Amino acid sequence: MILVAEFEVKGPFREKEVVELFAKEGIQYKTRNERYKLLNNTMFEKTNGGYWISFSKDKPIAVQGIGLHNGVYLLLGLVSHGSDYAGKLDSSDTRGAGTVVSNKVIELHGDKPIVGMAKPAGKKVFSKVGFRDIEIENGNVVGQEDIPQDVKDVIELVYSKGVIPSEVAPIRKLYFKPISNWFYIMQRK
Repeated sequence: MILVAEFEVKGPFREKEVVELFAKEGIQYKTRNERYKLLNNTMFEKTNGGYWISFSKDKPIAVQGIGLHNGVYLLLGLVSHGSDYAGKLDSSDTRGAGTVVSNKVIELHGDKPIVGMAKPAGKKVFSKVGFRDIEIENGNVVGQEDIPQDVKDVIELVYSKGVIPSEVAPIRKLYFKPISNWFYIMQRK
C-alpha cells in the first residue's frame, strides 16, 4: 500500500515569493529564467503569473505556475522538490505533491484553454487531468484555432530544434464553455 500525504495548497504567490519560501528550507528554487533553455525570452518566461504550492507538514514541496496570455492560460512550470527533503521528511509526506498542486491549479483555471510545454515527467502528471499533445505536422501546429498565433509560433520554433517530443512536448487542455443560463431556461420551457 502506498501512503500519500495530505497536502495544503496555497497561492497565488509571485515567483520571487516562491524562491524565498524554498530558500527558508535551504532549497534553491530555480526561476523560469534559470530553468527555461528553449523558452527563454518567450511568453512562457515573460508572462506574469501566479504560483500555487503544495505544502506538507508546513514545508513547501511542489509548485505549479500559470499565467494569462492573449486569452489562454500558459503553464509556467511544475516543479517538485520532494527529493530535497530526503532524510528530513518521509517519502509518503512528499509523494504526489506535484499532482495535487497541478490538479488544484487546473481546477481554478478551467475557463480558457491551457497550453504548456511539458517535460516527460510533467507530461505524465498532466495527461492524468485531461491534457493532450498538440499535433505538429511538417513543422506546423495542426488546428488549435483557439491558441494565439504567437504561442503556436513558439511551439513551432521549439519543434524546429528537434527536441519535441524527447525533451519537451507541447500540451493543452480543452475547456468547456458552460451553457448559458438563458439558453438553458429557454430549453426547459
